[in-house]
This record gives sequence, structure tokens and C-alpha cells, in this order.
Amino acid sequence: MTACAHVHPTDDAIAHDTSSDQPDCICGPTLRLLPANDGALPPAQLIVHHSLDGREHHEHGAP
Repeated sequence: MTACAHVHPTDDAIAHDTSSDQPDCICGPTLRLLPANDGALPPAQLIVHHSLDGREHHEHGAP
């Protein structure tokens, strides 16, 4: 069984579908595979959702 987590924007104009382990949301999320610390397979899945207003293109993360 593969672990799956969703990252999605809050207070967006649409409701993001986080009910599945597939990237099926209307926002066209990105699927990232994260290897386990011990190198075991299968990797974990991180589904990164995109905001409708594109705010992730203007945010700055910590260095």
C-alpha cells in the first residue's frame, strides 16, 4: 500500500478533491513520488494542488 498525502490551498475559489489517492482534481495537481527513508518501495505519493488564482507562483518559501 502506498502512502498518499494532499497539499492544497486554503480559501481557494474552488473545492479541491482530496478524497482519492489519484490526482483527479479539476486544478490539475502535480503528483510527486517521495522515496522512503530506507529506500523501500513503493514511494509515498504527494499530490500538490494548484490554486485557481495562481498564488503559488507569487509566494516565497524559506531559504
